[in-house]
Amino acid sequence: MKDFVKYTLATLCGLFLAGIALFILGILSIAGMMTVESAAPSIKPQSVLRLTLNGELQEDAPNNPLGDLFGSTYPTLSLREIQTAIQGAKENPNIDGIYIEAQTLLGATPAMIRDIRESLADFKKSGKYIIAYGDHYTQGAYYICSIADCIILNPQGQVNWCGMASQPIFYKDLLEKIGIKMQVFKVGSYKSAVEPFTATQMSDANREQVTSYLNDIWQT
Repeated sequence: MKDFVKYTLATLCGLFLAGIALFILGILSIAGMMTVESAAPSIKPQSVLRLTLNGELQEDAPNNPLGDLFGSTYPTLSLREIQTAIQGAKENPNIDGIYIEAQTLLGATPAMIRDIRESLADFKKSGKYIIAYGDHYTQGAYYICSIADCIILNPQGQVNWCGMASQPIFYKDLLEKIGIKMQVFKVGSYKSAVEPFTATQMSDANREQVTSYLNDIWQT
């Protein structure tokens, strides 16, 4: 009984001390973030905005302090923050141009990369320049950089130009093997969202609509 009380008190004491340490670290972290935000650097004349296209592009990426702490392989990029930065560079008289560093751009939908390119096109209306450089251009990154006044490729680099494709996955045979039968109710030939569960290949109607929008994106 004495050992139980002793170990219990030791555990509670350890938890109490750990709580105090975490509380102090939290206060210091908040104070540090406030200091960083209040100490925004001034932009000198003839500055250039560096836009690094490296990471996974999302509409509005949340802050990921753990990823920054442990060194995430691919950082998360926010479409909204990129557009805000481009707009700010357009309106700031101390910024003369934008330097795009194209690396590895992941998860970027055609609509998202078009939004960035249109923001850059709007930036050029101010008369400022855009220069792009890359050791390796993905197809999406190259499309964005095509708006630049000058595109530079490392002599040992490459452009990954692979076109547009759709690769649907069908689960009907797998579901049948494990004894699952899907019951689907749909109206219309072009309602293809459930085809992976009810068919083993694309229907003619689905192939027609997918081909149509892929050709439209590729033409753009």
